[in-house]
Amino acid sequence: MKIEESFRLAIVIIFFIIFFGCTSAIQSWPGAPGYISESISNFDKTSQISMQPAMLKKGDILLGLYKTSKMPEDMLILIAVCRGVESFSQGESLHFNIDGKIVSFASIDKLTEFERIHGVASGRTYVPGHNESSKRYVVTKGFIRKLIDAKEVWVKIDLSKAFVEDEFSYDFPTCARPGFREVYKRIMEW
Repeated sequence: MKIEESFRLAIVIIFFIIFFGCTSAIQSWPGAPGYISESISNFDKTSQISMQPAMLKKGDILLGLYKTSKMPEDMLILIAVCRGVESFSQGESLHFNIDGKIVSFASIDKLTEFERIHGVASGRTYVPGHNESSKRYVVTKGFIRKLIDAKEVWVKIDLSKAFVEDEFSYDFPTCARPGFREVYKRIMEW
C-alpha cells in the first residue's frame, strides 16, 4: 500500500473514531473490517458465524473467518486477502510465524479470487477504491487459539511473483486479532 493511501485510510478511520466516539461502532456496520455476523438458516437450521476480513498492523493483509454448524466441530475457514491483483502461489502460500514457530497452509481454492473495492467519500476526504486478491484456508480452533494467545505473530502470503507480510499481533479494535478473539469466544459458546 502506498504511503498516500495509508494516510488517507488513517484519516477516514480517525474521522469515524471521532464521529462515533469509539471504534467498536465501526465494527457494528455490516461490511466493515472485522464485522461479525451470526445467522441461522430457516431452511435447515444451520448456524453460521462470519467475520469480515480485518486488517493486520500495516493493512497489507486482511484476515477473516467463517464457520457453519455443518462443518466438523474443530474446523474453520480462514480467508486471507492482500491488496492488488496478485495470484497467490500454488501449494503452501499462507504462512504464520507464531512466537518463532512457522506454520504453513495450502489453500482449498485452486484459483485466486479478485475483487474491486469501491472508494469511500466522507466530507472532503476520499479514499480511492482498490483491488483485492484472496484465497481460503482450512484451520482449526486450536490454531486460532494459538494466534490469539501468542506474543508475536507474523503472517506472510506467497504470491506468484513476490510476497507480502504483516504483523497479526496488534490489538487495534478494527484489526484482525480482536475479531478472531470474539469469533473464538462465540464458537466456544455454540
